[in-house]
Amino acid sequence: MLERRFRAYEVPVDLVPRSDYEMDDDVVEEDVWKLYVITDKAVLDGLISPDAFELDSWPPPPGSDETFSADDLPEVLGNLHGDLLPSQEVGFRLLTRLISLGAALGALLESRDGNVVDGFKVYGPSDKLTEVLIGHIGWEKYRRTESHPDGVAVGDIEDEDFARYLQMAYAEGKLILKDQERG
Repeated sequence: MLERRFRAYEVPVDLVPRSDYEMDDDVVEEDVWKLYVITDKAVLDGLISPDAFELDSWPPPPGSDETFSADDLPEVLGNLHGDLLPSQEVGFRLLTRLISLGAALGALLESRDGNVVDGFKVYGPSDKLTEVLIGHIGWEKYRRTESHPDGVAVGDIEDEDFARYLQMAYAEGKLILKDQERG
């Protein structure tokens, strides 16, 4: 779905250092499965949340501080002394720099069994991409349990997060209302 709908492409999950996954409260490190990157400008223009960049609209005008330029390369490729970094570090720096400029978004997918996606994290400012993934994947990862009492009360229509999931699933065509079924 990410490849088809958002022109995303898969990159190695080790592009992001394991230590980042381990330290990220939003990621279940042992369930990290696939990492996708979106760089298509037309797609990004429809996904980026302009308020994240304190702009009235997206994309920013050409030549503004929010665009990637050759001046960014020393920061990405090495250090101030001209030393080059290992390729994995360069890839990670490039990805994070592109995301910080709004030139890319990332989507990390998690799976306990390597077949079914049961968690995700969006890298970059995109409420739209987050809503699409909520609609397809849901909140299972954040289910309310004894050890996680503030989690989503799956099945409880009064729970704000569960109601949001239902709205996103409906918007993505994953739910059909009973009246629509007959129509």
